[in-house]
Amino acid sequence: MIRVVPLRDAPPDAVADALASAFRAEGHPPSAWRRLVAGDLAAGRVDAHAAQAALDGAVVVGATLAAVAAGPDGPVGHIGSTGVRPGFEGRGAGTALVAAAVEALSARGVARITLEVAPTNTRAAALYQRQGFVPRRRLRSWTLPAAPRPPGDARRATPAEVLAARPPGAPAFQRLADVLLTYAVDRDALAGWLWPRTGPPRAGALTRGDALFDLWCAGDPSALDALPTGARTLLHEPDGTAVGAWLADRGATPSAEVDEHALERS
Repeated sequence: MIRVVPLRDAPPDAVADALASAFRAEGHPPSAWRRLVAGDLAAGRVDAHAAQAALDGAVVVGATLAAVAAGPDGPVGHIGSTGVRPGFEGRGAGTALVAAAVEALSARGVARITLEVAPTNTRAAALYQRQGFVPRRRLRSWTLPAAPRPPGDARRATPAEVLAARPPGAPAFQRLADVLLTYAVDRDALAGWLWPRTGPPRAGALTRGDALFDLWCAGDPSALDALPTGARTLLHEPDGTAVGAWLADRGATPSAEVDEHALERS
């Protein structure tokens, strides 16, 4: 019989192995999932009380990763990777995992719970909608042209400065300030940029290696031209934004897309 427990009550490596098995088509070995789960737990990107594991006896057969962060209208919960080992699907594990995560996140007083699902994964979307989630918007990931360009009249800034200057809005969960700042203490710290060098910031970026962790502008998106573009990828940009239009105009191509679903809590 399948039972669900908070992630804190399950061995992290067994949880990672279950997710590696569930997402085997993505090609990431168990060792990569072990590093991911351990790193996210240590950094606080996964909440061991809200995240859940499904067990059949003593064997971890599935898991869902979950987290809480401050949002523009109060705390926001997020349900991340949810997967069940092959051979254990169809026994209610996925439904039980999501339901338990929703209950745990709701107990934390969140205003909204979000999750993401590929547009082609209609089975998962139906599961989430049965539990009250509704499609909210599409998020795109972008790949930029390879040629790097040095910054124009931009200045280096701390991640906290870049995020404090960001105009009001509703970014995807992974780009909330609370979440992004958890990466600033990692071995490869985030690099921050603001433009112009003096006066009120009109554009900002956070980079680490070849990844753009955040990119924003206040007003005219051409201000983004002053920022360094050596970074190759930007994840989770809501569809229809000025940043997305600027990326497309500069030759970036959409590399993936997911639909964000939300459950509003009263």
